[in-house]
Amino acid sequence: MARITQKEIARRLNLSQSLVAGVLNNRPGVWVSPENRERILRLARELNYRPNTAARALRRGRTEVVACVFFGPAGYSAIVETLADVVAEKDYDLLVKAVLNEEQAALHIARLLAPGTCDAIILWGLERDIEKPAAQFAEIGIPFVVKGRFEEAHPQWYQADFDHEVMMRNALEFLKARGHRRIAYFGYDDGLVYSQKLFKGYMQAFCDLFGEEPPQSFLGFIAGKGLPEEHEAAMFMERWLSMPEQERPTGAVSAAGRGTWYGVEMALARHGMRLGFQPGEFAMAGQGGTEMPLLFGEGYAYHDVDFITLARAMGQKLLLPLLERQEPETRILRLLPQLRPMETLRFPVAALSQIPSAFSPFTA
Repeated sequence: MARITQKEIARRLNLSQSLVAGVLNNRPGVWVSPENRERILRLARELNYRPNTAARALRRGRTEVVACVFFGPAGYSAIVETLADVVAEKDYDLLVKAVLNEEQAALHIARLLAPGTCDAIILWGLERDIEKPAAQFAEIGIPFVVKGRFEEAHPQWYQADFDHEVMMRNALEFLKARGHRRIAYFGYDDGLVYSQKLFKGYMQAFCDLFGEEPPQSFLGFIAGKGLPEEHEAAMFMERWLSMPEQERPTGAVSAAGRGTWYGVEMALARHGMRLGFQPGEFAMAGQGGTEMPLLFGEGYAYHDVDFITLARAMGQKLLLPLLERQEPETRILRLLPQLRPMETLRFPVAALSQIPSAFSPFTA
């Protein structure tokens, strides 16, 4: 008979593996309702659960703790839960540290540098915040993985992120295959590394596919300064629609968020147009369009471009091998999501007159 694991108990009770591990290992500070604690202990007794002492013996002398340092404001609870479940597969605890300023960073990093604190470290945040502490851990030889794009400056680091450049190339190729050449770009003008990588991917792919750079008028940068994203996107769309027909974009790739898709739809609808891939429709593909369905038309967007997916892949493909003292298959993990049709409500464009007129970006 197969040995009963914490993972199996969690599955049967529909609870997280990290919660089950916390109860069965009697970890301090684990919040669990009395009812769920009793459910976990009762099922463990019924299934004759026994800790994997052999696995623990192999790690004798280790802390069985993985530290995760988050740089930036709160909002990482789902990522924490995902990473905790991943490390619980190997009976590890997850120690979470949140860093909001340089003083906190120095304090937490100094403690993690002390011997016997943890067996590995996860660094999660913006590249500009992660690079310095990661270099400290690399210098003293503590195993660590980082979220972000460090392949140019630090190709030896274990790192995970999405393949932003290829995402933009695939979106451009998708639209080109449907007969489009004048393809515009929506993206953020925020100076962040991922935004720069997405734009770089668009520019490189456009030059490769069409033999020239896109016109400057095709670049729709969302600045996020004073106006909602959907307003800025709608104004770019209005500007493009005002161009001579033989010069205006017939489609766009999105490296922005859901607000951009909404703004484009509203601008098109005011001209009796919609998103789609039929003659006379404006074609669009890219990221940011999966949170809500489209109102009128059709589009293709990348699915699973989220931090939970990234955290799970980072933990399973990079962190767990390091905890087992094995070399991961790759040091630079790049996830490439797939373009899929977006959900759509398929309202007729005429229904725009029934939508509240509070959305009025064209007078700004």
